[in-house]
Parts: sequence; structure tokens; C-alpha cells
Amino acid sequence: MRPIAGSIFAVMLLARVLMPAANAEKITPAPIMQAAQARQAVMAAAARFQVSVNPTLRQSIPEKSVRISQTGIVFDGAAADQYNHGAHRYTIDFTGFTSAYMDCSRSSCVVTSDPQGTLARNEAGSPMREFTFIDEVVGTVHSTSCSAPCKTLALNFATALNSLRALALSNPVAATDFHQLAAAWRALDPKPPLPNDVRVRRLLAEDAVKAHSPQDALRFYEEGLALYRTWPQGCFNAALIAAELGFYSDAVEYMQQYLELLPDAPDAQSARDQVDIWSYKAKSGVAASGN
Repeated sequence: MRPIAGSIFAVMLLARVLMPAANAEKITPAPIMQAAQARQAVMAAAARFQVSVNPTLRQSIPEKSVRISQTGIVFDGAAADQYNHGAHRYTIDFTGFTSAYMDCSRSSCVVTSDPQGTLARNEAGSPMREFTFIDEVVGTVHSTSCSAPCKTLALNFATALNSLRALALSNPVAATDFHQLAAAWRALDPKPPLPNDVRVRRLLAEDAVKAHSPQDALRFYEEGLALYRTWPQGCFNAALIAAELGFYSDAVEYMQQYLELLPDAPDAQSARDQVDIWSYKAKSGVAASGN
């Protein structure tokens, strides 16, 4: 499950696995993020990286043009200089690479994929080499630097890609497991109380909603669902917030789980209608309202 996103970014302690000693700057992070953290890291990174189109041209990526689905990430870029007019779309396919890593051996810090993979492609299908993280651009794209916070941002981005890829590949098995869990939960009478750890996540999510922080709210709901997957209201609320943020594939998945747990709920038909709407938006690449 793609258990998030936004401009809110927290520095996280990450497990690091060093590449062979030939280049100590190349770091392959372990896929340790939950989906909520991973999506948030991607969105935070989008405001700071550029796509390397060729050795002398990079394109910036507007933060609000990022869409994350169960299969990949789409970035709609804006031209970065006078030689490249018009916007271009770049897509990361989670099945197109084995692992992403950070390389800060040059003047800037980049995230790229293993040599056998393709990290991203443009709308014409041409492979894109890397995402370059910079602190500033002075005069030309050659005047770049990458501070310690910038490196942390890049490492989080690489970690997020590996985490989302791992989640995407494991999702079919997780779906099968959920069917079995849902059937067992429906047979329980009475239903068990919500575990206290999950209740705390619910309170934190509700507090985040009141604070107008949907990214954090979704993260807390997803943490609760990771602890207790047969939580109907958690599924329902996570679906609504995911849709608000433009993560329509995730919204569909959560609402379908809600319906599997409570197929005869009073709002079941309305929930099914929302699934149809979000499924259409997910397939057609519709951005969230306000993006």
C-alpha cells in the first residue's frame, strides 16, 4: 500500500548502505519509509531538484505538478532557461529500476538509478539520466552547490523511491491478505475495540485535520491502518484525504477496503460512486483541486 506529501518536510534518520568502495559518495538507502513518509519526501524534494535533460540544460519541476500513484510518479516540468520553451512531463515507473541511489561525488548532488534501470522518461519515452539537487543557481546551471540539508533532501528522495517501489511490488500480496483479514473481521460479533495505539493515531489525525494539515492527517491514518488493517473508519477517512491530496489510486484502494469491511454500510453506494470518480481521475491524470 502506498501508505504521502506536501511542502511539510521533516528530516529523518535513514539507514544507509554504502556502494562498493570505488566511490564512497554513492549511497543506496534502504527502503524503510512508510508510504505516507515517502510521498511527503517526494513532494518536499520536488521543490528543490531539477531534471538533467542534457549536460547544459536542466528543467525545474513545480512542486504542485507532482502526482503519485501506485505504479509511479509523474512530474510536469517548466522550462528552466531560454533554450527550452514549454512544459515537459517526466514519469518514474516503479518497475523501471531496481534501486535508486544518491551520488554527491560531483559539484552537485544527484539521484539516479542502478546502471541497468531507467529512473525516469519524458513524454516521448526517452530516458532521463538523473534528478539534480541544488541550493542555488547563479547565472547558469553550472553554478551549483549542495549543502548538508540538500544532501539530506536527496537521500530522502532516493529512499522514498525505493520504498514506493517496494510497496508497489508487494501490493498484490497485501491485497490478498486483506481479503482474508476482512472476511475474518466481518465474522466477528461483537467487533473488537480499537487498539489504543490506533486510537492515538486517530486522535493525531483528527488534530492534524483541525490544523489544516492533510498530509500529516493521512500519515497518521496510514500509521493506524498499518497497525490495525481492519479499521473501517480509518480506511474511509484515509480515502477522503488521499483524494483531497490528489492520490486517487490510494483513495480508491482505501475506499474499496472500507467497502469490503462494511459492504452494507448506509453510505456504501456513495462510496462506490466515489471509487468510480477517483478511478477515472487516476487513469486520466487529473490533478487535485487547487493544484
